[in-house]
Amino acid sequence: MGIVTLGNIALNPNSSLLFIDFERGNTLQLTGKASIIWGKERFVEFQIEGVKETINATNLRWKLAEYSPFNPVL
Repeated sequence: MGIVTLGNIALNPNSSLLFIDFERGNTLQLTGKASIIWGKERFVEFQIEGVKETINATNLRWKLAEYSPFNPVL
């Protein structure tokens, strides 16, 4: 689908999200409609219409070595 911006969502709400499990090589794809909630802060609401899980989508594997020192502490 490509890069989604707020302008793209306003013109065409069809969107997808891809989540990658880098340790196992699996992926989770969500398709649906996105909408923008305008206010002091902007939020994107995503309504799921389709779900596809792919086991072993890639042979590449990664493990977290350490968190970035530039990450803010929660």
